[in-house]
Amino acid sequence: MLKKIKQSCIWSNGPFPAGLRNDGELFWGGKLSSKKDDWDQSSLYFSIPPGKKAIGDSAYGGTPEKCTIAMDGHNKIALQKMNRVKARQESYIINE
Repeated sequence: MLKKIKQSCIWSNGPFPAGLRNDGELFWGGKLSSKKDDWDQSSLYFSIPPGKKAIGDSAYGGTPEKCTIAMDGHNKIALQKMNRVKARQESYIINE
């Protein structure tokens, strides 16, 4: 997850063995089908303040209160902005 104005890492978790968990399970801290009370409270889902949202792909569609995804009703400019934000996240490199 990256800040909107300045490219800096605001949350990190892992690494995890490939295939152990999907992106959504890492975001939520558990399976979407399980109770929120059973999710890991240190997950990104619980780190997003009220009134703020992440921008994600369709895998995060089950949590509209915390994540905005591209939908048919969005105009071209909104979709382009969401794509830029998602691309930033994909290209972010942590320098150690």
